[in-house]
Amino acid sequence: MNPQQDGELGVGQPVDPLTGRPPAQQPAAPRARFSWTAVIAAVLAAAALVVGVIVLIRPTPAAIPASAPITTTPAPAPIPAVSITSAVATSGTGQNQVVSLPIPANTLAVGTTFAIKAFGVQNATAATAVIFQIHLGTTNTIGDPIVSSSGEAVAANGGIAADGMLTIRTTGSGGTTTAGILNTITNGATTSSTTTTQTVDTTADNFLTLSVSTSAGVLTIEVAAISVVKA
Repeated sequence: MNPQQDGELGVGQPVDPLTGRPPAQQPAAPRARFSWTAVIAAVLAAAALVVGVIVLIRPTPAAIPASAPITTTPAPAPIPAVSITSAVATSGTGQNQVVSLPIPANTLAVGTTFAIKAFGVQNATAATAVIFQIHLGTTNTIGDPIVSSSGEAVAANGGIAADGMLTIRTTGSGGTTTAGILNTITNGATTSSTTTTQTVDTTADNFLTLSVSTSAGVLTIEVAAISVVKA
């Protein structure tokens, strides 16, 4: 054995049998570096695998049948108000139409309400009765059913006003309506009719009409109008 000098070789240190020296130190193997990219890629791959499995085991949904197109019935157009633009004179020849409101079929609803108003002046001959009537029917004449009627005596050169309302109670071919009218003359006297109920076919075209008559002389209606106060 070759002697070992202090400090050259450590006790128990292995030596190369050919050279009698310690073997050359081998470089340590490089440590693996941590990579977030690899972790993320692994997670995404696992998620894709799970999704693929779910797709394979999930039952195929039944085809949704095509539904019929949805159709809606347009709302009826509003009923415009009407009024007279020139005076209407009437004498003792029975009822005369003053103003008429056309009502198209199927536009009336439960609760539809109309206001009917007029004002007129008697000439120098007094009348024992000026009669206003509200008609509702399909002919647009004074022959349509009378829904309400009211009369009042008028002095010579006296004025008279009529104030009426009509409401639809039920609709259809056998619909019903109720109405009333109030007359007021210039000296403050008033008269009103008892509220009455009549039938009306709301599925047909109708006309709401105001007519008037005077028992003597000439009554001239200066203003008159019919309007919807509730559709």
